[in-house]
Amino acid sequence: MYGDPYQKTSIANKAILEKLRASLPEAQLDNLFSLYPDFQIDVEAEQKKLKQADLVILQDPVYWYNVPSLTRRWFEEVLSYGWAYGEGGTALEGTKAIIGLTAGGNTASYGTGPESVIPAAEVIKPLELVLGYCHMDVLGTVFTTSMPGHDPEKYEEHAQKMLDLAAKA
Repeated sequence: MYGDPYQKTSIANKAILEKLRASLPEAQLDNLFSLYPDFQIDVEAEQKKLKQADLVILQDPVYWYNVPSLTRRWFEEVLSYGWAYGEGGTALEGTKAIIGLTAGGNTASYGTGPESVIPAAEVIKPLELVLGYCHMDVLGTVFTTSMPGHDPEKYEEHAQKMLDLAAKA
């Protein structure tokens, strides 16, 4: 699942997704903006896909210390009470998940030192909590910083880390 509103100009996430698609040809990698440009999410269709999935991969850029707005909306609508969590909400129990995030800021911005804006762990934690609350097994998170510019080795490394996590599924 990918919800970048600026995917037409994305270099890093585009390269990462291409590597994931090439390495996981049987996987369904949904581009939320292609599916729902009007933000009108087909909740039933999304829940059906999730129910059939053994592994869910979220790959998004970080905007304002969070995932993009369409991905947030997807969480809010698809991961509903009584289905994904709460009374009777065990549809995703045991489903494995991997979180991939990219950020334009440098490593120091997401560290714990004096230059830090926010530690990477604080950006990641809400996503892990949401998926965990929905009874999903988070296998791990790949968070790569300093993504502006052209650095194919960094994109390859990010994708490979995600593939290594997927191999454990």
